Amino acid sequence: MHRNQLLLRLLILLLVGGLATLFVLQNKGASTSLGLNLGFAAWRFTAPQPVAPLMLASLGVGLVAGGGWGMLRASASTRRARRLEQEIALSSPAPHPSDSTEGEDWS
Repeated sequence: MHRNQLLLRLLILLLVGGLATLFVLQNKGASTSLGLNLGFAAWRFTAPQPVAPLMLASLGVGLVAGGGWGMLRASASTRRARRLEQEIALSSPAPHPSDSTEGEDWS
C-alpha cells in the first residue's frame, strides 16, 4: 500500500472517530424506550436505553456484517480466478520438444 493511501485511510478513520465521539457527547442524556414486537411475541426493556451506544452498536454491527460479506465475495472471486487460470493452463497445448529453438544458431 502506498504511503498516500495509508495516510488517506488514517485521515478517514480519524474523521469518523471524531464524528462518533462528537455524536456520543452531544447525545449523552438522550434515551429511548426499546422494544421488539414480532407479532406473535414482544419484548421491551424495563429501563430507557441511551441512544448513543445503541446507534454506535448498530453502526458496528453494520460494519462487521458488510465487511464479512465483502470478504466472502472477495475470497469467492479469488477462488474463481484461480480455477479459471488452472482451466486455461490445462486447456492450452503443451509445447512439443521438437519446437524448441534452444541451442540453435540462426546467424
